Amino acid sequence: MEQEYKLKGPGEKQEVEVEGLDAKVLLLNAAGTVQAVGPRCTHYGAPLAKGVLGTNGKLTCPWHGGK
Repeated sequence: MEQEYKLKGPGEKQEVEVEGLDAKVLLLNAAGTVQAVGPRCTHYGAPLAKGVLGTNGKLTCPWHGGK
């Protein structure tokens, strides 16, 4: 089943499931460029959807501030 996701503008992020994968990805609009990344911090497993996406396109972990 095909689904379309729309990110409203820079700084917007949304965690989504991808058909064919047993995992979710985090879609982000980083300074006008849409990217897909893993949804969890590699250090502590924090949900990156709750992190801060800066105007420079860097995503900051909500638990420990890593980028």
